[in-house]
Amino acid sequence: MAATPGNVGQAGSHRIPLESLLGVSITRKPQPIHVIVSPPSTELGKQELAQRVSHLFATCILDGIDQLECSLNDKGKLLQAVIDVLEKDL
Repeated sequence: MAATPGNVGQAGSHRIPLESLLGVSITRKPQPIHVIVSPPSTELGKQELAQRVSHLFATCILDGIDQLECSLNDKGKLLQAVIDVLEKDL
């Protein structure tokens, strides 16, 4: 069967990855994401941002501890150690 736009990379009814046909690895480079951040200008906005950042930070810590392969008791001790360090720094 001749290669047509509809069957390039196919053999019969099975698809053959283009990389294996070419003998190369095709990788895509991630494109940068440009973000514009406008800091809050009011005191209420600054407080709300601080609260949201704190919530995100706490969520990341809790998720990280939760994913550890250790006992619940060890997770509790680790969480308490994190709390102690944070309270000391504040």
